[in-house]
Amino acid sequence: MKEKVVVYWSKKFYDREYYQHKSFLEFIEKLRQNPAAFRITATQARSLKKYFRKKFVNKETGEIVNANELLGMLDEEKLEELTAYMWYYQIVTSELDMEPEEVIGTYHELTRVEDQFREMKGMMLE
Repeated sequence: MKEKVVVYWSKKFYDREYYQHKSFLEFIEKLRQNPAAFRITATQARSLKKYFRKKFVNKETGEIVNANELLGMLDEEKLEELTAYMWYYQIVTSELDMEPEEVIGTYHELTRVEDQFREMKGMMLE
C-alpha cells in the first residue's frame, strides 16, 4: 500500500505539548543547573527511567544509585528525541492525490467530529 506522509508544525499543538511536558522540562533544566540538590524517590525513578541510562538505575527497585551522579545518568539522546519532534504533527494517509493543506484540513475536520461524538457519548453516560 502506498502512503502519503504530511508533517507540519502547529502553534496550537506546540502550546498544548509544551504545557503537557512543562513540568518535566523544568525538572530537567533544574537538574542540569544543580544535580546535587535532587533526591529522587523510587516512584519518580520509575516514571523517569526511560530518560536515564540503564546502567545507573537499580533494576530491582528502580531507584537511582547515587543522586549526586544524576546529571550524568541522563540519556541526552532520548531527551533530544523527545523534544526534537514534540511540536509536530505527522499524518499518514492513503489519499495520494490530496494536497498537504487538504490532508491537514480533512484531519482537523475528522478530529472535530470525533470530539463531538465523544462529548455526546459522555452526555449519554451521565
